[in-house]
This record gives sequence, C-alpha cells and structure tokens, in this order.
Amino acid sequence: MKTLIFSDTHLTTTFKHNKYQFLEKIISSSDQVIIAGDFWEGKLISFDEFVNSEWKRLFPLLKKKHTVYVFGNHDKKSYSDKRVSLFSDNQTELYEFKDKDNIFFVKHGDSKKIKYSLIKVIVKTTHMSEKFFMKHFHEDLEHVLTKIFGPWILQLLFKKYNTTIKTAETKKLKENEYLICGHTHAIELDLKNHFINTGIIRHGIGEYATITDGKIKLHEERY
Repeated sequence: MKTLIFSDTHLTTTFKHNKYQFLEKIISSSDQVIIAGDFWEGKLISFDEFVNSEWKRLFPLLKKKHTVYVFGNHDKKSYSDKRVSLFSDNQTELYEFKDKDNIFFVKHGDSKKIKYSLIKVIVKTTHMSEKFFMKHFHEDLEHVLTKIFGPWILQLLFKKYNTTIKTAETKKLKENEYLICGHTHAIELDLKNHFINTGIIRHGIGEYATITDGKIKLHEERY
C-alpha cells in the first residue's frame, strides 16, 4: 500500500501541461492520495472556475484513488461547495490514519501562530488588494525567485515557520505518531521531532511525500 501526500499546488484557471503530467504520474503510481491543502488558489479564482477548468481532467484519477482532501488556507471549506466530491471521497481539516505501527496526522499547517508578518506589513502599508498581492508577490515573485536561485530560496525564507509549527504541535505526539503538513512551502523530514512538511508542487518544483509499510519518504523532483 503506497500513500501519496502532496500540498500547495495552488491551481488556477491557467492550465500547465507539464504540471498536469507530473501530478498525473505521481497520483497514478499511488494506491491512496491525501491532498494536504491549498490544492486550488481560492485567493485568485472561484471554486466554480476551478472545477470547470482544465484541471478537472485530474478529478477521475483522484476519485479512483479515494482521495482525502484536507482544506488549506487558500482553499478553505467556506470557499467551496459539495462539488469537492468530484475529486475526493473524504473532506476534512484534520485526517488521521494508521499505517503499520505508525499513526499519521495530516493537516494543512496554518494557524494563528503561523503569521507571515511581512505580507501583512506590505499589504497594509501599500494599500494594495489581497488579490493583487497574491498574484504578483505570492505567485509571480516566488516563481521568479525559485527560477533564479532554485528551491533553496524557499527554505531560506520559510523554513523558520516549520519550527513554529513543530514547537506548537509536535511535543504532544507519542513515539509512533507523526504530523504531516504543508503550508510553509518548505519541505522537511524531521523524524526526531515527528514532523514532515510536503513542500510544494509549483514553479517546476515537484515535492511530495509517500508512505509505504509505515515508512515515510520525501521526494524532490523537477517537472
């Protein structure tokens, strides 16, 4: 049994064939799929636009894998409707499952303790709209930075937020329990602290986790 966990694809109405092929490949090669939030970009498009976009080509495959959909902060439950069942069998904000002797808790990772203060400062001081910021900074600027410097720039900018999540969430976990999340865009496997971050599938960066026979592995590819 091979379980695939990915997050932060931030899909919009812009269809990218190479990204589609990558997602199709990793989903097809798994037995079970868990999407750990920010599957579609609800800050830029509506749910109706998403489910009617070309990305719906993934939906039958996701249904075939009995996909679990964990809501994120860019694709909140309130942003969507019952059509989430087009691509998932189970929808939740926290998913718990057992594989062999290990127990895994999957959530997106956002909370009141995880605050991107720089984003809030920029939006407030420049009076720009959230939609404008999300398009030109969260999406376009991140794309440019990763193309110039590579994925390591995300680690430099955002890995500190993984530490915040670990501090808040993992101390209460038992020896055989692990937290899996996304949100920060900074991939990490820290088994000592029972923490896994699935990274992103964006900007040609293909990061995701798989669990086989209770053992978790992170994958970092390019597409």
